[in-house]
Amino acid sequence: MQYVLSSVLGALQAAAELFHTKAGQGTVIKCGPDNFASSLVWRRGSQLLFRVTSKTRMLQRGNSNIAMRSKQKQDTNLQISVVEEGDAGEFTCVVDNKETVHTLVVVSMSVDPPGDDLRPGSLAKLQCRVAGLPSDPRVEWNRPGDAHRWDRGLARLEPVEASHAGKWQCVFHHDGAHYMEEIELSVKSHPSPGPIMVALPKLGFWLVASGGSLLVLLLLILVLIMSCRIRRRKVRTQTWPTCQHYFILFFLNEQHSCSDLDLID
Repeated sequence: MQYVLSSVLGALQAAAELFHTKAGQGTVIKCGPDNFASSLVWRRGSQLLFRVTSKTRMLQRGNSNIAMRSKQKQDTNLQISVVEEGDAGEFTCVVDNKETVHTLVVVSMSVDPPGDDLRPGSLAKLQCRVAGLPSDPRVEWNRPGDAHRWDRGLARLEPVEASHAGKWQCVFHHDGAHYMEEIELSVKSHPSPGPIMVALPKLGFWLVASGGSLLVLLLLILVLIMSCRIRRRKVRTQTWPTCQHYFILFFLNEQHSCSDLDLID
């Protein structure tokens, strides 16, 4: 009875599995058995990745591109660095002449425009491709907490909204199960104009106007006009040119008082 149970458990451990990862990341494919007695071989299709025997424990590596990125992990597992879309497919683990075939699915996700160029009101496109399965799976985009689904691995944001920022999930379905990879979407908000600041040292205070406050800006202009009139009350015919000069300096963020300005002939 114990022998039969051990055989069943061994068969379950050696069952074929589906592994998935994002392109550009590393991944580990588990063989099934935790150790080997005489030899371990990993292949992708017909390509040799590496072979190792218990006598020498020396790794005999294949000469393909993926073989150069493969190594032994935890005695029987396969580790691949910087996974490429072309790496997807069937991987065979041979432990002591017993084969187990696994499948690696590579998910490639892209955002157009790329990087941090997304802004509210712009247009964007999210694409998701799934490679490594014998037939094309059903692929869709969704967001946590959002009931909407974008089919065929394509999501068009027309237009982009600030609420689109956050995690997006590419989900593919195969043999009654679903698998998921995530991507983070960043949406930049429109920069707000900085504050306008002007000093009136002769009047003994500072005035600050927010870039979005038209009312405060108009009040600033009114205060400047009154200040110029007070400081140049005796030269009424030259008051307006002086204030005009002062307005130019004000919008150039220079700090002057009316008494410091030269009169304009």
